[in-house]
Amino acid sequence: MNITCRSSWLLLLIFLFLPTNSKATHWILGSVHFDEPTNEKPLIYFEGNTIRVLKNQTAMKYDFELPRHPIDKVYYVLVTESKPIPVSKETAKSEQITNTFAYFKIHQSSPYKLYKLTLQSEFFINPAQKKEEIHYWEVQEEELAQTGRIPDKTIIILQVPDMITRFESGGSLLNIPTLYFKKPSADIKDRLVKMYLSAPDMNTLHIPIKKIFVKDKNKVIVACKS
Repeated sequence: MNITCRSSWLLLLIFLFLPTNSKATHWILGSVHFDEPTNEKPLIYFEGNTIRVLKNQTAMKYDFELPRHPIDKVYYVLVTESKPIPVSKETAKSEQITNTFAYFKIHQSSPYKLYKLTLQSEFFINPAQKKEEIHYWEVQEEELAQTGRIPDKTIIILQVPDMITRFESGGSLLNIPTLYFKKPSADIKDRLVKMYLSAPDMNTLHIPIKKIFVKDKNKVIVACKS
């Protein structure tokens, strides 16, 4: 059977809901939506990698996928024009280890929007009078530390923060809530072009995340590898 990444919804459903003894990582979907059609594809980073972004057929939405371990219940979304700056790890003697990064940060003066996404669950009684559990992501606006340090598990989106129109609680185990933007004006497009041209390719700093497709007793397992 031939399976491609375009079948992501089917693969996620198979992986999430069929029992398996594998310790492979799940995948979760995300979307960036614009009020009007645009060719300005957003640049997204996660855990030191540049994330592949695909244009939806509507040309108003761009989709992406992230690896998610079942224990991951908190993500952050950072929207900023500032390029993430890697900060090297230090030894016990405060000597920098130049080839290993401890975290990323942005300049303290850079405008940004930071959101915390926390996985929540609620029970309800369905029409058949049976108890069911639903999952969703609660969205709360946060502030970065004064140092500009970016929290772990942060989805970094290089975009103008003032363009955000809506980011509300919702989603499911399969997807985080959609982030909505206004269509960029001509001057903002120029800023975005300059920003994208100078943006770092994180995959040159880290080994890029890859998908692995494994058959295990007639079940399809989608894992990630870095």
